Amino acid sequence: MKSAGIHNADLAKGIETEQIRIARYDRIGMPVDRDLQNTVIGLITARIDAV
Repeated sequence: MKSAGIHNADLAKGIETEQIRIARYDRIGMPVDRDLQNTVIGLITARIDAV
């Protein structure tokens, strides 16, 4: 069984996707949980640093 490794490029894309989603929510006036967003991005960044 082949391991499904997560690569830094995939993780960076995840951060970019999250930032785009937050910007879209801001534009349409949806409330955004900034603490949650920062936690998500922080966890992804920590994963990149660990690789």
